[in-house]
Amino acid sequence: MDLPVIGHLNREKGKGEPEYYLALEIANTRIKSAVWVVINNQTEVVATGTVAYWQGKDVEELVRATDDTLASLAQKLAEITEKEPSKVVLGLPASWVGEDNKIVKDKADFLKELTKRLELSLMGFVVTPEALVQYLKGLEGMPPSIILIELAEEEIEVTLVHLGKILGRQKVARSVDLGADLEEGLTRFLPQTIFPSRILMFDGHASLEEARQQLLDYPWSVPTDQNGEMAMNSKLSFLHLPKVEVLSEEETVKAVALSGGAEAAKAIGLTISMPQAKPLEAQEIKEAEKEIGEIESDEADTEAVEPEAQNGDVVSDDLSDDFGFVVMGDIRKNKPIEEEAVSAHVAKNGQKNEELRISGQNVSLGMLRPAAQMTRTIINRLTGGIRTLHFGKVFIILILLFFILGIIGSSWWFLAKAAVAIEVQSKTAEKEIALVLDTSASSVDLDRGIIPVQTFQGQISGQKSIGTTGKKTVGNKAKGEVVIYNSSGNKETLKTGILISSSSGLKYSLNESVTIASASGTADNNVVPGQAVVGVTAADFGSEYNLAGGTVFNIPGFSQVQLVAKNAEAFSGGEKREVQAVDKTDLTKLSAQLTDELKPKSRDDLSSKIPADFQLVEDSISFKAKAEQFDKQLGDEATTVTMSVSVTSEAIALPNTSRQALLEMMGTGLFPEGYQVDLAGSSIQLGKLKTITSGTGTSAQAAVKLVAVPFIKRAELIESISGKDTVTADQILAKVPGFIREEIKISPEVFSLFPLLPLRQENITIILNTRQD
Repeated sequence: MDLPVIGHLNREKGKGEPEYYLALEIANTRIKSAVWVVINNQTEVVATGTVAYWQGKDVEELVRATDDTLASLAQKLAEITEKEPSKVVLGLPASWVGEDNKIVKDKADFLKELTKRLELSLMGFVVTPEALVQYLKGLEGMPPSIILIELAEEEIEVTLVHLGKILGRQKVARSVDLGADLEEGLTRFLPQTIFPSRILMFDGHASLEEARQQLLDYPWSVPTDQNGEMAMNSKLSFLHLPKVEVLSEEETVKAVALSGGAEAAKAIGLTISMPQAKPLEAQEIKEAEKEIGEIESDEADTEAVEPEAQNGDVVSDDLSDDFGFVVMGDIRKNKPIEEEAVSAHVAKNGQKNEELRISGQNVSLGMLRPAAQMTRTIINRLTGGIRTLHFGKVFIILILLFFILGIIGSSWWFLAKAAVAIEVQSKTAEKEIALVLDTSASSVDLDRGIIPVQTFQGQISGQKSIGTTGKKTVGNKAKGEVVIYNSSGNKETLKTGILISSSSGLKYSLNESVTIASASGTADNNVVPGQAVVGVTAADFGSEYNLAGGTVFNIPGFSQVQLVAKNAEAFSGGEKREVQAVDKTDLTKLSAQLTDELKPKSRDDLSSKIPADFQLVEDSISFKAKAEQFDKQLGDEATTVTMSVSVTSEAIALPNTSRQALLEMMGTGLFPEGYQVDLAGSSIQLGKLKTITSGTGTSAQAAVKLVAVPFIKRAELIESISGKDTVTADQILAKVPGFIREEIKISPEVFSLFPLLPLRQENITIILNTRQD
């Protein structure tokens, strides 16, 4: 493979161009890539490629996906270097590596084919979750305690990490409830006492943000009373509601490049300086915990947190004699270990509050442990040094200390702010009530069930055309003249419109009245019929009425011996054709379609006329079509017909003043002292409406849901906790009616090192959250 050109890196003048290396993160369905270098004894990621996908079973797909992600680097790094990096560090799933730290046989065959086809030289491999732990440790400056979740379409992999050590991994089949899946995975780690309250998700085809929301909504167990007892809806125990974070696509391959790359660079003789988290000894943890509060821990008093290896040994993977895989020692040493105790800060009221959560932001009281230890160390050193100084120097130092403390105190007075979120238990009651929605009422009458409403109207006009489906015959009628012969002895008169017919049944009407004289005799006794000529018109359209001359026609009421008609010349002009015409179904269909189309628009117009402080009663909406007009009539010859109409909508709406008055009346005496009806949380659900025949109202059964929350005097509560430490504030807040838990966020973050609420009352905000029973 010709790797895309990776261009020219900015570097210090006079120094040679650094060597570039590749990092590949291979997951069961995804491939990610990155280019990294060693600059100033530290690994740095130059660029990352796009994510490529494969099915996890076919080596051809693996080669193609890897080639795709490597090729994407060219577009980002075309101006950095002309070198073509071929040395690569791999990040592999835990399932690809056996307990003996060797890649399993079938996956090793895949990787051999991959490196051969793409001409890559392997420097070593890391297990991706372990590289991620190392990456977080370097990024955050301390060993993380965290729950890692790798999402896939069919399963999740749960990795439990405590102070930088991996306690174990569990795979769980995916279901529709991600929270339940995670709980199942964590229960396999039991009897773990306390789980980390930080969850980190990465990768996966599904929306990570949607998955995050599922975990946030899941009912995890947290302390619920003053004895610190956990909720019984879960087997798991957290210090507080878990914080759920999402890693970006690039973070995991960066972890492989930075963590695995550093170990690979050491293995080939490069000097690497990695940021190391300062390990905490057990005694230090104990002392810090004593300064914060009581500690619940099963093993912290007997087991110290061991610092991780500074320089891991390079262990040969020994896949084959020439394959050359190696394992990064520092990362691989983080094997799953037996359960370790997770320490927790316990407030005096028995609630565990290691991490507080307000509006997606978190403040960790666990940060106070190293802070307390550091503060004590500084004071000890200062006091120890002061004992060796002369009085003059001591005086100057004391002045400086008071000056510094004054600045800190002033900053805290003016800048420190606290957001106090209180979660309280609400009370709920449901009632059925018969209501009369009366347009003429002016106030709520609970005894009679009358509630005032108002009527609103909306109107919209429109037109629509459709094609006609009717058929109609049109054309011209044949015309001509006939001679009527009267052989009787009487004069005969025929009126206009009398139909005469041919022997084939074709009928013609007389154009005018005609009188035919009676027959007369001759000297030789011959009879001479009386004659009269009259014009005729065919009864219908069609060329079949163009009869030839000499055709005999019968006259109704007379025999041919008495009266008979005959045309001397052929009839002409008869023709017909079939055309489209307006049918009755066309008019009905057009009316229904146009009315249905205008109803939603009329409803929108109605809604726009209802004020914001009114609630529309949906079941009361009615529609009426007015002023229907068609441009064609039934039977008209036409290819289309157009209709215009106006649709009026009408409904009643419930004013918020009426709604609030009804809810307050119904809630009177229903809830314990200290509670008030929460108008926003309560609701009135109306059933099917029935028109009242006598009166101006409409009746309906209503399902009323009443929600009551504790009444809190915010100003008095803020006054009582201002300037208090968080433990005392916990005890004060616990006296709030319906209290469940509280969360405190102190900002700016530097002031969170001092567990005191601001003295300035205007710098304290109370946020009330409710949990329905």
